[in-house]
Amino acid sequence: MIHGEQSEPGREEAAAPKAPAAGIRPSSPSEERGGRARRGAERALIDDYARLLGYPAGKPLEGDVLARAEEALDWYRRHGKPRVVTRVVGSETLAAITAGFEVEDQVAKLWASERVDEAYFLDRLAAAVVEHLAASLGNGRSPGHRGFPIEEQSKLYALVEPEEIELLPSGMLRPVHSILAVYDPSDESAQQSPCSLCDWRCSFRRKAA
Repeated sequence: MIHGEQSEPGREEAAAPKAPAAGIRPSSPSEERGGRARRGAERALIDDYARLLGYPAGKPLEGDVLARAEEALDWYRRHGKPRVVTRVVGSETLAAITAGFEVEDQVAKLWASERVDEAYFLDRLAAAVVEHLAASLGNGRSPGHRGFPIEEQSKLYALVEPEEIELLPSGMLRPVHSILAVYDPSDESAQQSPCSLCDWRCSFRRKAA
């Protein structure tokens, strides 16, 4: 599973968890609740991954697709370094979220060596990780959403100052699987799915949006 770990005030980093140690000690109620929460979060990540692979909602991955997806997940658990940086400004939480340069570099190497399937599955996983981490913070709004011009990207970047993400002159971010977002509990539009705030009717759109 991919989750966030607190590092310092106003800042979070997301990282792949360590495998649980073996043992026979019975789980406490709090550990059982934590285990259920982790399993639920992992299911949500897999659902996002399946959607970004083009699978219909509710249809499980299977066969060769499942095998490729598991290979990508295994690589990312071992080598991926997702990061979440947050800053609170008034009632808003500003966030910078990235799947990391590590996965972007690996995808580029796979493409260069013509391992196209592996590159595609890892790239889609990186996109799913970012969406999953963004959703774990709530329903946020990002530059490019309806009513939030992409030109605001540079202003938001200056407020968050994420060392892990580079802002290009074009306004795009590096690593490519990175987003900036604003979370405001008083904003009614923020209670909607992010897809409902986007006018681009892409094939990966959430069906409920």
